[in-house]
Amino acid sequence: MNLRFPRHLTLLALVAPALAVPLTVSVAGPAAAERPDEVASAYVVDEWTRSGVKLPPGTYTAVEVAYDATFGITLDGQVRAGAGYGGPHVLQPPQFDRPVVDVTAGTTFGIAIDDLGQLRTWGDGSPVPDEDMAETYRDVEAVGGAAIGVTTDGELRYWGAREGTFDEAEVAASDIVSVSLNSDSAVALTSDGRILSAGYALDGTYFQSSPFPADRADETFVAVDAGVFTAVALTDDGEIVTWGSYQNGEDQVPALPAGRRAVAVSAGMWMSAAVLDDGSVIRWGSGEHQVLPPVRAGLQAVDVDVDRYRALITYAALENVTAPTISGTPQFGTELTATPGEWSDTPDDVHYEWTLHTGGDAKVVGTDSATYTPTAADALAGGTLEVAVTAERSGFVGASATSRQTAPVARRTFATAPVVTVGGTPRVGGTLTATASGTTPAADTTAYAWFTRDGAALTPIAGATGGTLELTPGLVGRSVVARATSSRNGYVDVSADSAPVPVAAATLGAPGVTVTGSTRVGQLLTGSVTADRSATTAAYQWLRGTTPVPGATSTTYQVSGADLGHTLSMRVTSSAPGHHDASATSAPTARVTLPATTLRVKAPKKVAAGSKAVLKVSGLAGGETVTVTVRGTRVTASANAAGVATVKVKVTGKTGRRVVKVTGSMADRAGTTTLKVVRPRR
Repeated sequence: MNLRFPRHLTLLALVAPALAVPLTVSVAGPAAAERPDEVASAYVVDEWTRSGVKLPPGTYTAVEVAYDATFGITLDGQVRAGAGYGGPHVLQPPQFDRPVVDVTAGTTFGIAIDDLGQLRTWGDGSPVPDEDMAETYRDVEAVGGAAIGVTTDGELRYWGAREGTFDEAEVAASDIVSVSLNSDSAVALTSDGRILSAGYALDGTYFQSSPFPADRADETFVAVDAGVFTAVALTDDGEIVTWGSYQNGEDQVPALPAGRRAVAVSAGMWMSAAVLDDGSVIRWGSGEHQVLPPVRAGLQAVDVDVDRYRALITYAALENVTAPTISGTPQFGTELTATPGEWSDTPDDVHYEWTLHTGGDAKVVGTDSATYTPTAADALAGGTLEVAVTAERSGFVGASATSRQTAPVARRTFATAPVVTVGGTPRVGGTLTATASGTTPAADTTAYAWFTRDGAALTPIAGATGGTLELTPGLVGRSVVARATSSRNGYVDVSADSAPVPVAAATLGAPGVTVTGSTRVGQLLTGSVTADRSATTAAYQWLRGTTPVPGATSTTYQVSGADLGHTLSMRVTSSAPGHHDASATSAPTARVTLPATTLRVKAPKKVAAGSKAVLKVSGLAGGETVTVTVRGTRVTASANAAGVATVKVKVTGKTGRRVVKVTGSMADRAGTTTLKVVRPRR
């Protein structure tokens, strides 16, 4: 049969010996169901086979039953076969280069008609001669080693042992639409609805057989099928007519329910069956070696086929022709729209189910809507979306199809990036604070990071990941940059940098410096310093007047003779990384003097009056002036480098003891001795 076109004939296979017990069975569909008025484009079948080998599951545009095989034509015009129980491997069809619209098979060969009406054959021993291969055909039927083709002009072509089956004059006067063969019978349907019947099982010559009823010859028929021993036809008003050899109750057609009419018929060997206009199925005959699948709940059958070892019920079905698609950009907040795709017939309703795939996980995220707007969670998961469409139509087997998966759901982007400003004191010891604002839409959170900038290169500052930055000495002379990264649920993070901020050194406070101690030669002076607490290090320098004393760089200084007469002071220079040095000098000391001491005077044991006494004064500083006084006479002299001065004093007056006083030019330096004055010699 070819379900794309108005119903005509059904090819049924040869069957084994018949049984004598008639059987009438009704398999009813939904009581109130309506069978689809228009011919469907796709079908599914429920099949029973004695061998257990069935047609592969799927959706077909046509289904035909041969002796030991069932053939289905797919939506793209290829043929699938379920062959078993003695069915030879040659019944498996090849891949065709054009769509096929009809198919049949004999014992060792197969014949198909493509969409141009050309015959395609395969297997062993095809009976079709080359000259007939050049014709175009509307139907073809085969059984055993024989086949009959119906040309597009309505003529018959006989191949194999069946040549001359029908009355030649009757055939010549008819426009044949289709033909059906079985082992002992052949029937044909003309374009004006007449039945041609032939074969000893149908012409009344076989055991208990009856020919086609003569009183019904003028009626218009819309379908006919040849079984092994009987044939069954369907009138245009839905009445069932049977004829042939009734060995198994094939003539016992049950009365149809009130108001019902048949829409499809089929004859087998032990059983015949029909589909009624409410989608229910009836059968009659013994059916001992055949099982008719039950009608599916909630559906209406559109065809039935029975044969010796096979029986099937056909249902209109929806089949996806073009997969659903998803349009739109797969990103958070942007609506996606699904198209249901194209289906073999127009659905009454479609349902949608959106699924997010993340890694190996699948999660349903939306149902019953042709649109879906990805969420922030979808974007964060980075999953892909697909939509499954389930199509439904009253009386049809529904179907589902799934779109291709989208690209990963992307996060949205901010319309504007943040503007980053930096405030604070940009010098060591100060704190800089970064502030970000101005994102569109507003950010949920903002993270900060700090960098040093060298030319165009940015180097992260270790640990600087907050909104503030404490300026350390290592940043002096460099520029720092604050980077703000704004985040919002479902959005791609956006970052922006501040303008570079140069970091200056800080200035230390001047230290306080004081000097304590005696400024006499040999004494120790000590400097005391009060420095800025930001300073570690300090440098010291003692000054003689304003001149640095070489090597005097500690906090203490021992006064030396070189310092005599000079003032002393200490200069302190404070330092700290990232800071400018700060210096301060103590107030100058008093001028340096020698220490208080008793000068030593060496005098002669005696000296004559009126002569000069030579005195040596030691303990002086080099170059120091010493004054010698003897009874009102004063004489001064300077000490040599060794601190010794030689003084000559003239002694006058009476004899006796004289007190000699010496006084250094420096404070607290004096000494005494006595001279013995004697008479001068005569």
